[in-house]
Amino acid sequence: MLRVRMLGEAVASIPVEQIRDVRSLKRHLHRYHGLPPRFRQRVLLHGECLEDTATLDAPTDLSLVLVPFADVSRQQASDLPGAACQGWIAEVETMMQLPQDPDSVGVGERQALTVASEKGHVEVVRLLLLGRP
Repeated sequence: MLRVRMLGEAVASIPVEQIRDVRSLKRHLHRYHGLPPRFRQRVLLHGECLEDTATLDAPTDLSLVLVPFADVSRQQASDLPGAACQGWIAEVETMMQLPQDPDSVGVGERQALTVASEKGHVEVVRLLLLGRP
């Protein structure tokens, strides 16, 4: 079992077979336990933050920390809708890892989700809504 605790309290116990990596654990916690999307979750093992690509293939105890959205400059807030407008998934993913609020607006006063939707960038829309391309 993967046992996840936050502030000393049990959040979830999940059979190892159901989870392959940290990213899938974060998605599970969002979907089934009502936690924020993966960009605001940090999973720790023995006090060390695990990358989303880290494999989880053995029973272990993990800690979970939820982080607030980062304070970003007006230019950074503009960069997110700009990348979403172009359909640049990798750039949007990087900005969301801050974690940057996907609803923030910058110089153009348009939200990333709005421009990605208008341009038909379905994978970017999924990333902004669900934390996954």
